Amino acid sequence: MRDYYKILDALKDYLQQNPNVNTINVGDLFSVDLSKETVFPLVNIDVVSVEFLDHVSRFNIRFIAADIVDETLRNKKDEKNVYHGADNLQDIYNTQLTVINLLQSVLKRGDIGNVDYIIDNEQVYVATPFEQRFENLLAGWTLDLAVDIPNDDVSIC
Repeated sequence: MRDYYKILDALKDYLQQNPNVNTINVGDLFSVDLSKETVFPLVNIDVVSVEFLDHVSRFNIRFIAADIVDETLRNKKDEKNVYHGADNLQDIYNTQLTVINLLQSVLKRGDIGNVDYIIDNEQVYVATPFEQRFENLLAGWTLDLAVDIPNDDVSIC
């Protein structure tokens, strides 16, 4: 059974083509050195669980697309711009939402690598914004998806 490798490699290969992604991490987001600015923007892929259904393995995957909020952009002139703010937070929300949106669109079309998978096109997928202080201030979007991969390798016979 190589389904875990297949889906993660296909996702990594796709995300590496996106100019708004510098780093792709798999697993716990806290395993990344979040104080390094060179890793951003990043997408973290976390396989939250795998359900074994009839003839498929359902991979429940959480994607986090994030970047560092540059608080040094603040200046007195920009502080009056309360709509867009005095930092790059709105820019991060915009670019990382694009990353998440393209990812879910490509997955729905079945265009990720040469992996045989199924995604529920009737399901409404919701991207959720976040802003979190680690060693620095990160912002972006999370998206939870279920990806079904045929389970042909294991038989009950």
